[in-house]
Amino acid sequence: MDFNFKGKTILVTGYFSDIGRDICNMYLSLGGEVISTYNKTFRESEVCSQVKLFKLNLESLDSIYDFIDSLKKNNIHKIDVLINNIGTCHIDPLIFQDDEKILSLMNINLTNTIILTKHILKDFMVDNGRVINISSIWGRVGASCEVAYSSSKGGLNIFTKALSKEMESRGIKVLGISPGFINTKMNEGIDSDEILGGIPLGYLGESRHVSDAVKFFSSEYINITGEIINIDGGWML
Repeated sequence: MDFNFKGKTILVTGYFSDIGRDICNMYLSLGGEVISTYNKTFRESEVCSQVKLFKLNLESLDSIYDFIDSLKKNNIHKIDVLINNIGTCHIDPLIFQDDEKILSLMNINLTNTIILTKHILKDFMVDNGRVINISSIWGRVGASCEVAYSSSKGGLNIFTKALSKEMESRGIKVLGISPGFINTKMNEGIDSDEILGGIPLGYLGESRHVSDAVKFFSSEYINITGEIINIDGGWML
């Protein structure tokens, strides 16, 4: 298959995550024009000069509005592919989780992701575009000590399915990528040995496995929409 994103403008939220940066690099290598975002983290040494970076704090509606205005002021008027990659998690039993942190998590992972997507679809995306939401297997089956996170990702999955039905008339395909355990900085504190024993393929996921899935499912080769695709090595079969 010859993947080619020349002439396409792609927005990937969350540049400084391992998965976000790999997705950006994948699109750049295939000729795409890449826009991405950062919030509190900005490591200049890791930034590729070809990526157009903008500030975006998904906890704040005002930040979303400022971001949309910044795109227009920088003469960006078309986005062909939106990758909703920003996400956060809190690991603790629900009864010990801070209420404000729960609200923050739900805003970042779900509520304000929906609002950002609305503005991109309304103001920037033309027919035959793509929206890909980076979810999690915990959005399918739930996880102890990650109740709010699981709920937010479960909501993101339903958002994916519902939006796909709305976008059918415009030819915009909406899909979810649902990673299992991915070997990233975010998961460094988790003992992976027990998890590894439950993965039929026998190895942990890498961020490139997610970016490869994104490449395929945002390409012209697919004819599906509304699906949530597990990238977990068979962990949750």
